[in-house]
Amino acid sequence: MDLARLTDALAEGFSVSAAETVVAAEGDTTPPRPVACAYRPVTGDVSWHLEIRVREGAPDLPGGPDLGRGIAARLDRTVLYEAELFRPSAYWVVTPGGAYGRARLHGPQAEG
Repeated sequence: MDLARLTDALAEGFSVSAAETVVAAEGDTTPPRPVACAYRPVTGDVSWHLEIRVREGAPDLPGGPDLGRGIAARLDRTVLYEAELFRPSAYWVVTPGGAYGRARLHGPQAEG
């Protein structure tokens, strides 16, 4: 994952400068910024999990669709984001070209 491009996508999406945005591996200690994103690799059909936090008073709070489209386009990767009004396994998926649809993610299946 290109962290500089992710930083730029988040800064643009939240209408802040890249200097006001921090992207770091989950668990890393970072100085506080208005927009912070912790990432970690995951296994399965999804490569990365991003947790985005925004301090109170950020100038712009984009909706999931706008932020998802921006990140997908900037990183040239398909992005999943939570479908907040649906069950916990429900997500929206958006491609770098802006096409979107619904997706469902489930945890690992128990063997046996």
